[in-house]
Amino acid sequence: MTSTMTYHECLPAATADRLREIYTPQSLYLRSRADRVAIHTAYPLVFEFDLKTHVNRKYQDMTLELTPIIGHIAKRRAGADCLYAYWNPYLQIGL
Repeated sequence: MTSTMTYHECLPAATADRLREIYTPQSLYLRSRADRVAIHTAYPLVFEFDLKTHVNRKYQDMTLELTPIIGHIAKRRAGADCLYAYWNPYLQIGL
């Protein structure tokens, strides 16, 4: 089963709006946490995951936010299972 963990869906609107205005390490961490968590119903398996894409019809570029990627790397190094997946609709490639 999966559940959403995005700050703007889990927090009250006023709190999420205020969090968007603050640029500190703590606020960036909270805003860049994994969007979803997957929990196996029978086995003790849990992991966080982010599924990202970027659509810019003018430039057809690839844009990734650095803060979430760094967070995933740090969590993985600490032993937490997490997945960061990106799909580029123009090049038809994923990372």
